[in-house]
Amino acid sequence: RVFRSASAIGFVVGFAMFGAMTFLPLYFQEVRGASPTNSGLRLLPMMVGLFGASIVVGQLVAKGRKYRPFPIAGTAVMTLGLGLLATLGVTTSSWLTAFYMFVLGTGIGLVMQILITAVQNAVRPEDIGSATAGANFFRSIGGSFGTAVFGALYVNELPHQMAKGLGAIHYHGPSIAVSHLTPQTLHALPLAVIGVIVHSISASVARIYVWAVPVGLVALLLSFTLPEIALRSSHHPVADEIPLSNADPVT
Repeated sequence: RVFRSASAIGFVVGFAMFGAMTFLPLYFQEVRGASPTNSGLRLLPMMVGLFGASIVVGQLVAKGRKYRPFPIAGTAVMTLGLGLLATLGVTTSSWLTAFYMFVLGTGIGLVMQILITAVQNAVRPEDIGSATAGANFFRSIGGSFGTAVFGALYVNELPHQMAKGLGAIHYHGPSIAVSHLTPQTLHALPLAVIGVIVHSISASVARIYVWAVPVGLVALLLSFTLPEIALRSSHHPVADEIPLSNADPVT
């Protein structure tokens, strides 16, 4: 039961996490004008929150011997972070964006590694490897689905936003292909059109996080199904393990 619950939570968290992370560099490059390298560096607040929360949770679980509260808290904080990112716009400050990413990373850090701990604690020692691989597999599959689904939603949303914005400024120039939009082609357009496209990209990315919030809520509901099993304090060897001190010498 622990493996089923943890795998389901991991799938949904991976769905939201990878889907969310995919579009932040796009936002930084197309909306904020950052370089590819700089857009990657701007993800550091999320990574700090993720790794910091993972370290703190590891220490708390080692002392308290209970892990169930952390997936619940983590999915709640993750959903809050997704909701904050849904407010992103062209004028959102860099510090505020960094704070939103930190909140999201903290939520992910509270839940990710604890799911692995719960799975490893629930299975026999000889099954730890396969159980860990299985849990990571479902998380990765969730990430793949999340990236694909959110990508499809973004590609569908952007043309609608652009058509609405270009219609508002009565643009009658050549059609603009969404698939050909790059920072280079964007800056070759008239300033009024650039403003419309930048706002359209920003609104489309924000819409992704609006859609991601219900996914986070699903993860929160699933986290309540994770059973609490007392953590093992030591490793008990299985019957076919022979201590080295008792093994026959090699001749």
